[in-house]
Amino acid sequence: MQQKLSKCFLHIGTPKTGSTAIQRFLEANSDALSRRNIIAHVKLANKLAKAFTPWHLRTRFLKKSGLQDPHEHAHLKKEAVQALHEIVSDEANVQKVVILSSEHFYMMPANNIDITAIKEILEPYFESVVVLCFFRDPIDFVISSYNQNLRGAYSGSLPAFIDKYIGSMQWKYFSNCQMWSSVFGSDRCCFLPFNPDQQTNYDVVRHFCSLVNLDPEGLNISQGKRFNPQMSAKLTAVYRLINIWVPLWKRGADKQDVLNPANAKVKKFFKRLRFLRHGRKLRLTADQRQMVRSATYKEYRRMLDHYNSGRNVSSGSIRETE
Repeated sequence: MQQKLSKCFLHIGTPKTGSTAIQRFLEANSDALSRRNIIAHVKLANKLAKAFTPWHLRTRFLKKSGLQDPHEHAHLKKEAVQALHEIVSDEANVQKVVILSSEHFYMMPANNIDITAIKEILEPYFESVVVLCFFRDPIDFVISSYNQNLRGAYSGSLPAFIDKYIGSMQWKYFSNCQMWSSVFGSDRCCFLPFNPDQQTNYDVVRHFCSLVNLDPEGLNISQGKRFNPQMSAKLTAVYRLINIWVPLWKRGADKQDVLNPANAKVKKFFKRLRFLRHGRKLRLTADQRQMVRSATYKEYRRMLDHYNSGRNVSSGSIRETE
């Protein structure tokens, strides 16, 4: 008969909520955590999320994540199940708790059937599975995402960015998390607001530790610390200039023309640079804020209501159920 481990914490890494910081912390301290009866697996979590996402529904996402065809996808599923089986079957792990953390748990599943498939593979191995998830104010999310995309060579304006991404599933906190809640049960799900003004990535690691009943003393938290500060409007303009110029140079455009102050785009951006020389933070205009609110705040408010109603697992009740 297959032995079961006591508990599995399933961290759904929502975008821009310190997920990378948490995962870096877990990976950097894997040996120390193992000595404290905790097995942290980021790679296995990524495999599970991708393996149990139907190929025909998420082909583009799966190919982008490195899978080339359905046969490779099927092989990944076998590999993920085998890795999980080996962890649970090891007698040395009988008293240990498992933490699985991945952004793919948020991005990959298309419906309740996908999440049910993940639950069915975990249930034979664990006495209980607790789902952890942070969610962020959409306006903060927009600015932080725009900053990150600028660092990744995006050259569009903030209004263009909002128009492009306003309908993406990244905004649909409640709809996505409601699927996890309906499959695993609301008493097994912990949805927590992420406030970057009150929580830096360093703090979110400590917060995560408290949720899984882990004392961070003696652990290398600095490995999970990731600075991703909000850029000033001036720096935003600089990044956009660079992201516009570099592709022009690569296409062999005349460098003098690209740098020519008479060029309309260049003239416009240099004007912005002079206007924003005092380095105020990038902010949304009233119209932009209204646009984001109208598209996302229904979802966000429902998440807050769900959180405030107490229909989620608090840190105390997580510990009590161990």
